[in-house]
Amino acid sequence: MVSRKTRFLADENVDARLAQRLRDHRCPVLTAAEAGLEGQSDHRHWEFARRTDRVLLTHDVGFLDERAFPATEGSGVVYLAQDIESGVWETRLCVIVGLARLGGFLRRRKVAFDREGTATIFHDGSETRHSFQGTKRQIWQEIRRRFLPPSSP
Repeated sequence: MVSRKTRFLADENVDARLAQRLRDHRCPVLTAAEAGLEGQSDHRHWEFARRTDRVLLTHDVGFLDERAFPATEGSGVVYLAQDIESGVWETRLCVIVGLARLGGFLRRRKVAFDREGTATIFHDGSETRHSFQGTKRQIWQEIRRRFLPPSSP
């Protein structure tokens, strides 16, 4: 188990229920309201997340713009499309929690979930697409299999 906990900043457009669901899974989440960021610019949200080493959780596609918000200068972004198909939210939540459990995996990465729930991970100028299905446990096992380096003997 990785000791570094991934912490999140929920942008002001993220429903407080999602922040609470992440907290239910022991993911530290600070909402924009709790941080005093309501009504502030996207750049203020970005800078606060970077300064406090929090992954920005957002519905704002603008945060995927590498010129305005370069992944190499941030602490990570998780973008969630708003117009999703029903039943996809629970899977997304499992994937976010699973990636957060990898410790620093989300750092300097952007993860964009489309409306069907496919996750595109942007890192070091490349992008990979991933789909996840199954139970919470199966999804978490699959995340560890795909993203953790093999154990040394």
